[in-house]
Amino acid sequence: MTEWHAILAIVALGGCLVLGWRHRALAKRMQDLRERLELQEQRLAGLQSELAALCKASVGAGQRIVQLSDQVRRLGERQDRTELQTMSERSFERAIERVREGGDVEALMRECGLTRGEAELLITVHGMDAA
Repeated sequence: MTEWHAILAIVALGGCLVLGWRHRALAKRMQDLRERLELQEQRLAGLQSELAALCKASVGAGQRIVQLSDQVRRLGERQDRTELQTMSERSFERAIERVREGGDVEALMRECGLTRGEAELLITVHGMDAA
């Protein structure tokens, strides 16, 4: 039985060596995985802070867009008022010219788009200038 014990001891020793070598390989692999995990966690933290900064910037940009949109709307309204005022002034200037040329109430209403009261007032005020 001594031979069997010796063979058994050699096999057991070989098994222990293989298990020891495998354990070291697995321990090394585990350490590598831990290091990779730590690196990935650092990258994730960096990306999270970048994302937070982008979100904050987008909120600021959104607020700026709203401000600019309001400003464009106000400018458009101002331009519309100016155009209406200019058109109205031109209409009255043309109507005054027609009064000075001898235009009557009906002609002013038809050609210049004035109401009867406006046409009569212009003839009263500017018809006297022509006389």
